[in-house]
Amino acid sequence: DERSDIIRPANVGAACPGKGFGVIDMGRVRIGVINLLGRAYINGSDNPFSCIDSLMEKISDCRIKIVDIHAEATAEKLAMGFYLDGKATAVVGTHTHVQTADEKVLPELSVLGVRPEASISWLKTGLPTRFEISDGACMMCGAIIDVDEKTGKSRSIERICVR
Repeated sequence: DERSDIIRPANVGAACPGKGFGVIDMGRVRIGVINLLGRAYINGSDNPFSCIDSLMEKISDCRIKIVDIHAEATAEKLAMGFYLDGKATAVVGTHTHVQTADEKVLPELSVLGVRPEASISWLKTGLPTRFEISDGACMMCGAIIDVDEKTGKSRSIERICVR
């Protein structure tokens, strides 16, 4: 609690020590940082969509606003990005064993091929919603693997993404 330079997920229980946001005053600019914990495959946190609006209000005087959502599911991180599009400087989705490799400047057109509003509504409320396929540009991701034909073992792998 006494450390202002360390934050924990804002949407864990209030009994947990620390706070879920911090402000760094750089003199000419103030930077607000919020940390959230996703819920897909992760237990022990409240809905991150339920608390983000009040947290953004707490850092409203900061010119730069960074949100880190530590989550397992890509869709949850993308939906938070769309939800905060135009409100946050950056929304960074992180996880210890999931590569942060879906970087983009929003607005894009979908959350995993579905209109963003539907994904956001479902993740925010938990209520069933109709997923409608998004219109517009598509993206294909995959990998090129160099295989040794004699041993059957992989020599290298390269991630590709075509928009």
